[in-house]
Amino acid sequence: MPAQSKPGVDWHAIKARIEAGDSAYSIAKDAPVSKQAILKRAKKEGWLPGPDKWLPATKATDTAQRIANPQNRSDQLLASFGKRTPENMAVVLSLVEDGAPKTVAAHAVGITDETLNVWLKEDLDFLALYQRAEADYLQANFSATKKAAARGDPRAAQWNISKHRLTRDEYGDKGGGSGGITVNINIPRGDPDEISGEVIDQ
Repeated sequence: MPAQSKPGVDWHAIKARIEAGDSAYSIAKDAPVSKQAILKRAKKEGWLPGPDKWLPATKATDTAQRIANPQNRSDQLLASFGKRTPENMAVVLSLVEDGAPKTVAAHAVGITDETLNVWLKEDLDFLALYQRAEADYLQANFSATKKAAARGDPRAAQWNISKHRLTRDEYGDKGGGSGGITVNINIPRGDPDEISGEVIDQ
């Protein structure tokens, strides 16, 4: 039985954007429906590309070639017992693209973040894909920020950008404050009538 449509929601457009690779988060910023509702319907109706989106790329990595054509003992062990498979690598990339921290992505495939660091160090193809997944996540948030700013509320996407490891140094809160308005008042030691002030909109 088809899902009931919420009035005013263009699910055909949402489906097209999901299949094109847009995140549910960025879509929810433009549509009158929550991210959770989008993900629920997308999962139920099979719209989500998930790891499958990344699988063709991970099957072309150095790791995949080592598994398919082992040349030494290390390759044989990787092929026989390792968790470093194109499928698990695709799961990691899918989670990173959705904004998951490295530790969460690693645990999803049963490894530590230290082990994931080894995967990235030993397979430059996988490293490049990982960096692309991070860039895709940030690009979605920058785009969402721009669109939300036009509506007068860019805060959620800005928060994501300020917390991500690649952008927090540039866009994070450098003063450790709450992001509100700081008022500095200067009172000189001499004449108490000479008081100046400065308002800083953070």
